[in-house]
Amino acid sequence: ARFPAAAKKSVPPFLHPITPLSRLESHYRFTKMSWGTELWDQYEKLLQNADLGHEFVKRVENFVKERIDIETDYAKKLRKLSRNFKSKERDAKLLIMKAFNVVVDETDSLAGQRELVAENMQSRVKDQLKHLGRELVNERKKATTEGTKQLGVLQNSLEALERTKKSYERACKEAETAQGLYEKADADLSLSRAQVEKTHQAFRQKKQMEDEATGGYSLQLQQTNKCQNDHYHQHMPAVLNLLQQTEEKRITRLSDHLATYSDVEHQVQGNVTACLKNMTESTRAVDYKADVKVVIDELKTGYKPPGDIEFDTYKSGAKTKKAKKALPKAKKEEKEDFSHLPPAKRKKKLQEKVRELDEKVSKEMQEKNAMEKMMEVYQKNPALGDSAIVSQELAERTRILDGLNREKYKFETWLAALENKEAPPPPKKLSADPLPGGGASPLPNRASRVSQVSQVSQAQPQANPPPAAPPPAAPAAETEIVDSENEFKSDDDEFPEEKDTAMGRCRALYDFPGTNPGELAMKADEMLDLMQNDDNGWIRVRRGNAEGYVPLSYVEMLC
Repeated sequence: ARFPAAAKKSVPPFLHPITPLSRLESHYRFTKMSWGTELWDQYEKLLQNADLGHEFVKRVENFVKERIDIETDYAKKLRKLSRNFKSKERDAKLLIMKAFNVVVDETDSLAGQRELVAENMQSRVKDQLKHLGRELVNERKKATTEGTKQLGVLQNSLEALERTKKSYERACKEAETAQGLYEKADADLSLSRAQVEKTHQAFRQKKQMEDEATGGYSLQLQQTNKCQNDHYHQHMPAVLNLLQQTEEKRITRLSDHLATYSDVEHQVQGNVTACLKNMTESTRAVDYKADVKVVIDELKTGYKPPGDIEFDTYKSGAKTKKAKKALPKAKKEEKEDFSHLPPAKRKKKLQEKVRELDEKVSKEMQEKNAMEKMMEVYQKNPALGDSAIVSQELAERTRILDGLNREKYKFETWLAALENKEAPPPPKKLSADPLPGGGASPLPNRASRVSQVSQVSQAQPQANPPPAAPPPAAPAAETEIVDSENEFKSDDDEFPEEKDTAMGRCRALYDFPGTNPGELAMKADEMLDLMQNDDNGWIRVRRGNAEGYVPLSYVEMLC
């Protein structure tokens, strides 16, 4: 041969497959039992598993939702039941009626517990499950996007490899054909040297194209192997482990929410048990003897049963006498001493009246003692208030107390006569002699004093009162003199001396001008000593040597 034969084709070193990551390295790259290594070829199945997990979360959420609807409906029906059977007479006299009222009230409380269960399940379980479902959807979408991207990269690389492989095979085939033509022409002695050279030139061109295709194919094969290696050992395991983390989160969170589902029910069991215990205790406390006695006391008249009816001898022409009725007719006209009632009911009414007047006398006496203490404080410290006004009010209070004592004595006398007992001694007069000039009290009437106080308070500027519940408008000193119903307590520590120990500490929330007698001006954030805590919305405080009244809503109690 005039030209050397073509060398045998050999596989270049760079065409050998790339060694993948070792199994040990891959095992420790991800967690044990990693989806990225164990399920590297189950990407589609894992996506289906994620969809099933999300559907299961929705199923649990629907279960909790229906349970909430049941609890809400049950609570509504219990509320309606207790409302329909709640007694309008709250002061039931029979124990069995009181027990039934307790059962009705506790049933209403049970309704409240069911509402609490529904609310907690809504906020602590259902809402959380809904949030979990959204998280799972987002993470599944993220994993799907990344997985689709990595699959696309691998698919593109494989398609490129397939194209270069086909080009390589085509080039090899053409080179092989050109080589055959050249060898045939070289062996044919009838052909001229120019013709042989032409076939040789075509062969060399095809050989060069084969070499280029071989290089391109080998380079693409190397890139594809690297891409495939990265795909199955790095990129896709990361996607699969993301799906695994999502699954782990779903299972863990679902477990926690289902535990919360039972905890919500468990948390109300104490209150439910207390309601049932109150029902049981109230019903066990029913005494039929006491209820029977209540009926006797309510209906007993005190009349004696009628005696025997005498034999009425018949007389010709005489009218037969009608038998007397067993019970006398009740008188329609009501009297002050209740004499229109049967003896037993009259006695009960008189006793109730005496108790009522006794409570009023006790209350008036407490207020009188409180005024005496207040006047004593004002006399020692005139800056706190005018003792003359308190003295006039005290005289009025004493006259009211004398009237109540006389009224009480009157009913006690009637009760003693009904019980055949000795009448009590008449009460001692507490008030002084009537004032000269007809005995009219110089103290202005209550309405005029309230009007004057209201005018003063309206002219007084507000001191940044709380928006929801502003303090009372009337000044403390004047208000306590005007209001004779809820003024003072009779305890010995109601009006302590100036140097008494403080009850506690408080801080001013707003500025208070303290323009009226007995009030103490203060500034916001000022620290004060609490000397007296009143139920009428005013307290007495001390700052240094100064004392006075301020609105309770203007301060914050510290200790």
